[in-house]
Amino acid sequence: MFVAEKGVMVWRCESVGFFRSLPAGDVSFSGDGSLLAVTFGPTLTVWVPETNLLKCSLTEVHSKENLRYVVKVLFTSVMSEVKCYV
Repeated sequence: MFVAEKGVMVWRCESVGFFRSLPAGDVSFSGDGSLLAVTFGPTLTVWVPETNLLKCSLTEVHSKENLRYVVKVLFTSVMSEVKCYV
């Protein structure tokens, strides 16, 4: 959340999330800010940032490496489908 203080914009943490006791990695917001993709080890998670609701998760079970980057989060206008590129 951005808050104006004395004409300066600052950021303030509103909430903290966890997933399976794994450390959080890279993050990326969808273009309109309605979704937040976060890597946790080999898992990509997609969240609704306003409510901290977990929409879905996708785990790479055959790789021994953790996910490093979230490039883009795409979704349909109906929000029934989420596509993630990592």
